[in-house]
Amino acid sequence: MNKKTNAIPETELEEWSYFIGNIQDNDAPLDSVLNHNTAIQEVYKMLKTFTKDDRLREQYRLHEEFLRVQSTERELSKKLKQDYLFTTNAYKKEKEERKAALKEKETALKEKETALKEKETTLKEKETALKEKEAAIELTNKSIAFMQKKGSSPEEIAEILNIPISRIMKTRL
Repeated sequence: MNKKTNAIPETELEEWSYFIGNIQDNDAPLDSVLNHNTAIQEVYKMLKTFTKDDRLREQYRLHEEFLRVQSTERELSKKLKQDYLFTTNAYKKEKEERKAALKEKETALKEKETALKEKETTLKEKETALKEKEAAIELTNKSIAFMQKKGSSPEEIAEILNIPISRIMKTRL
């Protein structure tokens, strides 16, 4: 509207824009173009009242400053709370991830330990079986030697001990 010369506001929005956009002289009456708008007249009267009184004007300025500071503090508080929650959640997540990784390592270690014990048990079983086999071979050899001393024939020994004759030939005295 300022670009148009002698432009007259046609809508209520244009009237308010005109009122706010132009400097108001408190000593002069309200612009005749806006005189019919009662809401603007009321605001103009309040503006005149509080700009004439220095104490009211300072009170208004302090109140606006208070509201601005309060708004800033609310925003800062909100930001701090978000940062705190983000940090707390990140810490909790990291802690849970470390805990899960530790559990995985413990599980893997237990599995290795179990596998090692199984191998150890298998080795012990094989060792026991080998010792039993050696003991059986030694007993068989002693039996063959004893029976040979008593004069038993290889065929008799093979039949009594239920072993092949070739085995008896290997353990000849």
